[in-house]
Amino acid sequence: MQTTSSLKKETLTALDKMDQTKDNALEVVNRIKDVSSDAANQTVDFIKKYPLYSAIGAAAVGFLAGYIGKKIK
Repeated sequence: MQTTSSLKKETLTALDKMDQTKDNALEVVNRIKDVSSDAANQTVDFIKKYPLYSAIGAAAVGFLAGYIGKKIK
């Protein structure tokens, strides 16, 4: 049977590991936010620089998605 002090030590160790996991998860979330923000800014810059090509590309993607969706049903 475990003693109170060993249970307390195991609990503190588990809490420390959970804190480390939480910190790692927060770092990943913040990195994802940074990367997605950069990607969105680059997309906006591309659309501003090439509006016609962006519209043509969006229309082509929409057409293909509709065509594929129609074929799947």
